[in-house]
Amino acid sequence: MNPYLSQFGLRLQMLRQRRHHTQCSLAAEFKRLGLPITRGMLANYESERSDVPARFVPIIAHILGVRVASLLPPLSPADARKLATKRLFVERRGRLRQKRRRQNPRRDQRGRVGR
Repeated sequence: MNPYLSQFGLRLQMLRQRRHHTQCSLAAEFKRLGLPITRGMLANYESERSDVPARFVPIIAHILGVRVASLLPPLSPADARKLATKRLFVERRGRLRQKRRRQNPRRDQRGRVGR
């Protein structure tokens, strides 16, 4: 289980019940939108037997009529720093790769610059 998605299932179940949706009716909404989320998958998400793919979180929030933040647990300041540091590291690494590519373009066997 992803620690940043802890209690996602409980929040999903609570919000679904507040909106008077059953798992079947919610699965029917997903099917109507062409999404591959079944009633069984919703049951697994709610019981936290499996993690919700991150790409589905905004869609679930939209269908339930809530903000994405209401499905996710609040982050402690330490966790927020960890995530921010990780994001900054990835961004810096990506910029560094781009800079290196501009400085050292690849050459093919004939000496031409290519991608």
